[in-house]
Amino acid sequence: MTEISLAPSDEVVGIEVCAYSPNKPYMDYRMITDTSSTQYQYIQAHMTVLESGLLISEDNYIGVALGSVYGEIGSKYTVTTDTGNVFKVVKIDEKSDLHTTAGCYDSSGAILEMVIDIDKASIYHNEGIVMGDFNYVEQFNGTIIKIEIEKLE
Repeated sequence: MTEISLAPSDEVVGIEVCAYSPNKPYMDYRMITDTSSTQYQYIQAHMTVLESGLLISEDNYIGVALGSVYGEIGSKYTVTTDTGNVFKVVKIDEKSDLHTTAGCYDSSGAILEMVIDIDKASIYHNEGIVMGDFNYVEQFNGTIIKIEIEKLE
């Protein structure tokens, strides 16, 4: 069975991937409005909005929302899909446990949600934006089969 590797230190603890959906919905980062929240402060301190609309960290991790099972805001992961895509993400928002199953996936089965600037995301307009799912974007396409933690901040 495929594993998610969580490494709070040098030790790797494997758990089963909790969902097998290719869905990767998106949300506009400006929906995070509580200026005192960890999410808002992390975005302001560490993320840049690219012309493509993606939010990216100074070390090139793409901003996403993940459930509570995926650690704290600032946790960084390498994601691998069954189509061979590999991309790096940083948790900049947390999906509410009220809106996830076991703090892992939402009602569509999505493990991660892209956090973007929807006004700038025109490069993804015909794929991710119109379809409502970044799984239609070639570089993110596929079912997530592996998530490995890179480092904790």
